[in-house]
Amino acid sequence: MQKEIIHKIPNGKLVRISLEYDTTILQKIKICGDFFVHPEETIEEMEKVLRHLPVEAGEIRIKQKLDEVAHSKNAQLIGIDTQTVASLIHEAIYQ
Repeated sequence: MQKEIIHKIPNGKLVRISLEYDTTILQKIKICGDFFVHPEETIEEMEKVLRHLPVEAGEIRIKQKLDEVAHSKNAQLIGIDTQTVASLIHEAIYQ
């Protein structure tokens, strides 16, 4: 199944999340938008750790995975946060 969600965050930032999954596993995910993340490869790492995550993992588990990557990279997220991304991924799966 393929899904895409586009969300405008208060203060004008746009986030687009595209994902593919079967009935149980998240297979592909792409997170993009007009926000900034430093170092830049943090987004790729976030996408990587979410691949093969069970779709029923839930918003809390998704946020934990995103936070682990952000912390390990000492990342700075500008215009977005891991809670928003986790919520949007969860919403895309269950919309």
